[in-house]
Amino acid sequence: MTASEGIATARMRGDLSWSVPTEWQEAATVDKVTIFPVKSFKGIEVEEGVAVASGMVSPDGLIVDRHFVVTDSRNRHLCARNYSQMVLIEPEIVEEASTGTKVLLLNAPGMEEIRVALPANGDVVQEEGLKIWSECKGVNLGQEVGEWLSTFLADREDKGLK
Repeated sequence: MTASEGIATARMRGDLSWSVPTEWQEAATVDKVTIFPVKSFKGIEVEEGVAVASGMVSPDGLIVDRHFVVTDSRNRHLCARNYSQMVLIEPEIVEEASTGTKVLLLNAPGMEEIRVALPANGDVVQEEGLKIWSECKGVNLGQEVGEWLSTFLADREDKGLK
């Protein structure tokens, strides 16, 4: 008898209880959570977060886990398994007080900081088809950030990263 057959047999006999607990006990306390706004970049530690359908979000809503991804010229996502230096890029998301515009700041060793204005809800944007694990849609944040990423990750400005 396999393990799954044994479990099924025990359930039929009533030997296993599958009821949902009516009382809960605290099992652990989370002191901080690391949110990765850009897949494979350095994470940002927050003391609290909100779990939503799309992932973890900071309480102020500025930092969303894996909301951004770097793609190549064929719109396939990059990850640190192939580009280990991605983990050195430090993202920060800020809201400019004067305009309310959300800005993605990227810092990496030997590079000037780059500031990328993020589209606001309701902005008209040009979506592109992407291949992450399956087909999806995304927004290209512009040539300047693509060249910055290509220079740092591929050591050439025209690599076509975005």
